[in-house]
Amino acid sequence: MKVFLVKAESFTYDDYDSVVLVAESKERALEMAKESTWETYEKEKRFYFGERQYPLTADEIDLTKEDSILGSFNAG
Repeated sequence: MKVFLVKAESFTYDDYDSVVLVAESKERALEMAKESTWETYEKEKRFYFGERQYPLTADEIDLTKEDSILGSFNAG
């Protein structure tokens, strides 16, 4: 399994801008991100990306070196 940082193209207040997922491939990570719906968010408290936030991007995280994975700062 691999670790991916999936990011939304656009977001606003009360939106997820990114999520870290474990998946077999980049394509599967993007599928997982798109499978999450408002209903699954409400039921399972999982992340949710709306279609207006597409396209989504997925970058594999290199676990062989020290690195900063995510810094999510949304000033208001």
